[in-house]
Amino acid sequence: EAAARGGDEHAVSRLASHFCEGEGESLHPKKAVEVCERAAKKENVHALIQLGYYYKEGKGVGKNVHKARELYSKAVKLGSTKAAIRLGLMCMRGVGEKVDNARAFDLFSRASNEGNPSGLVRLGYCYEHGIGVEANAIKAVELYEKASKKGHATAHFNLSMCFISGRGTNKNVEKAVDILTKAADMRHPAAI
Repeated sequence: EAAARGGDEHAVSRLASHFCEGEGESLHPKKAVEVCERAAKKENVHALIQLGYYYKEGKGVGKNVHKARELYSKAVKLGSTKAAIRLGLMCMRGVGEKVDNARAFDLFSRASNEGNPSGLVRLGYCYEHGIGVEANAIKAVELYEKASKKGHATAHFNLSMCFISGRGTNKNVEKAVDILTKAADMRHPAAI
C-alpha cells in the first residue's frame, strides 16, 4: 500500500486488483477505484487503464462506458499500447459510440507498430476481415506470424485457421495442426 501511495505504477495496479478481485475482507471494489483515481490524477498509465476497466464494467463505480473511453484515450496519449487495444475494441464494437472501424484500425496499428503482440493480432484480424482497411489476407498472415513468434496464443490459432483454409497462404494442413497444437498448449479456448 505504501508503494502505491508513493506512485509506483505496478503497485497501484496490484493494490487495486487486490481490492477489486480479492475475497472476503480484502474485497473492496470502491477502495480499488479510489486508489486508481488518485494515481490517475498523476497520469499513472496503469491506473488510467485499470480505472477505465472499472468504469467499463461497473466494478466499484457506476458503469460509464464514456468515462472508460476517456480514460483509455488519456492512456493512449501517454503511449499505452494496452489502452490503444482496449479503446480500439470499444471502437470496433461500438461501445459508448457508434462503430468506428477506421479509428479501431488506427489504434491497433499504433499498438502493432510498438510490437505489442495483441496489437499485431488485432491488426491482422482487421486485414483478414477488411475492418477499417481493404481486406488483405496475406498481410493478416504476416501479422499473425509476427505475433505468434512473440508467443501469442490467438495468433497461433488464427494462423492455423489460415493454413487450414489456404487464406493468405498456401493450404498446409500439417503445418496448421502443428500451429494449432501450440495454441492448445497455450490454453487457447478455441484450440483445446
